[in-house]
Amino acid sequence: MNSPILFLTFNKPNETMRVLSEIKKSKPVKLYIASDHGRETKQGEMEIVSKLRKDMLNFVDWNCEVKTLYRERNLGCKIGVSSAIDWFFQNEEEGIIIEEDCLPRKGAIEFMEIMLDKYRDNTKVMQVSATSYVSEKFKDQSYPYSYYFNLFPLIWGWGTWRRSWSKYDLQMKSYPENKANDFLKQYFHNPEIKNGFYKVFDSAYNNQVNTWDYQWLYTCLVNNSYCVEPKNCLVQNIGFIPEATHTEKIPEFYKHVKFMDMDVTEIKHPELILHSESLVNFTLRVAYVGDFDFYIFSRNKIKFFLYRIKLLLKKVLVKLRGYAKKILSRVYRIIR
Repeated sequence: MNSPILFLTFNKPNETMRVLSEIKKSKPVKLYIASDHGRETKQGEMEIVSKLRKDMLNFVDWNCEVKTLYRERNLGCKIGVSSAIDWFFQNEEEGIIIEEDCLPRKGAIEFMEIMLDKYRDNTKVMQVSATSYVSEKFKDQSYPYSYYFNLFPLIWGWGTWRRSWSKYDLQMKSYPENKANDFLKQYFHNPEIKNGFYKVFDSAYNNQVNTWDYQWLYTCLVNNSYCVEPKNCLVQNIGFIPEATHTEKIPEFYKHVKFMDMDVTEIKHPELILHSESLVNFTLRVAYVGDFDFYIFSRNKIKFFLYRIKLLLKKVLVKLRGYAKKILSRVYRIIR
């Protein structure tokens, strides 16, 4: 495969080598490996990280250009991950990002590569993902296409372009002005839910959380973007272990997620680029708790209505052309 992959690693040797084994099946021509340094406060962690770095390099035995970013001190999730992605997109126009505990299923990496190619020039699409929270409880299983457009970016196996990542600002310098203009009002009817999101963004802006992904969520929302998400989950998070930094316990909703392989030769593309109302509400329901309605989807419905009118007019024109041909044919026979 031609899409470069950024592999984010830290201190989970068993999970890391399982994921790297799956990456190997796709044989990427470029592999970027970013490894945060072990923490002095965690006994034996620096030795684990050091050995894992050697094991990963020894494991890459296919024709592949490998670049490494091995930290000499521990940077943590916020700086470590965001600066690794910065490094990746300083070198590449687009690519796939996989963490050490995100295990791709068959077709996951290829799916993301196809989506990166298809939406490369559509600036409203900010991200592609192989992750989905869809479960048996999701009510839209009759959906005929292979993927949806979500409002919210899911990052357990995802990809994007330099053009999208260039909008990312770890410090969220534009946040005070956008908050003052109440930019979330376009999404939420419920002020309690809206204020809940503002609290999340406040914590990131005020450096109260050691994470990078709230800032990426903010970037996607403030740009009113579309995030590609498969109909079924193509990546399994295997990092829910007691020693994990952020994923010590499996969330209840994740126990019901449908993990499946994908045959990428049978991908069915949606005809319209629209946020899936049912999917966005389901994602929020399982990830944030509660049922929500969004202003944005009133625009979706108008766009879809106009699209249906367009299809209807096309059918009418086809029939009119058919009738016109028959009339002209009869006239021609009479004249002869």
